[in-house]
Amino acid sequence: ESLVQHDMDTSPLGDPVGLISGLNIINIPADEKVVETLVKGVETLGNIKSVKGVIASGDQFIASEEKKKFITEKFDAIVCEMEGASIAQVCFSNGVPFGVVRAVSDCADGSSHMDYGEFLPIAAANAAKLIEFFVANAE
Repeated sequence: ESLVQHDMDTSPLGDPVGLISGLNIINIPADEKVVETLVKGVETLGNIKSVKGVIASGDQFIASEEKKKFITEKFDAIVCEMEGASIAQVCFSNGVPFGVVRAVSDCADGSSHMDYGEFLPIAAANAAKLIEFFVANAE
């Protein structure tokens, strides 16, 4: 639904943590039609859990429960990654509709439900199918 840059911090200047200077927003809203088409596409993939919400991005690999808790509580984020918000910011700034999908490989706390080497080809195959669905069904 939206993306935030969890490590953007100009609070010493009086801004709230996460505020993107120039845009004057914290949450970068994804395009609703794009998101709904992506959700429908994920549903066609079978038994995959899909959740809409806030994605937090930053230049840090999050692997501690303390940092994960800060990000999830501060930004109401459901997942943390390193790329999406920068792409979202460029799209939003230029009026380009966008949506972001993340395949989650770990819980950002040192635990993982599957080895990354095992996870990667499964996630890649699902991503390819999702892109094919999106291209065929996007308005």
